[in-house]
Amino acid sequence: MSILIVDDSPDTRNFLKSILTSSGFKDLLFAESADDAFKILGVTDSELPIAENKAIKANADIDL
Repeated sequence: MSILIVDDSPDTRNFLKSILTSSGFKDLLFAESADDAFKILGVTDSELPIAENKAIKANADIDL
């Protein structure tokens, strides 16, 4: 199983990498942006799910 971490902060990506690798996870993928993540996944905007009657866009600024 692969885990894709998407965050624009290198510090956050490195922190999560440290935690996950020390917990035994080995297949980690990292992306700096949604665009990079979609490239890794091989997904285009037209393939994204619909949420609240709007398509989720690759450049949406969404904080979780």
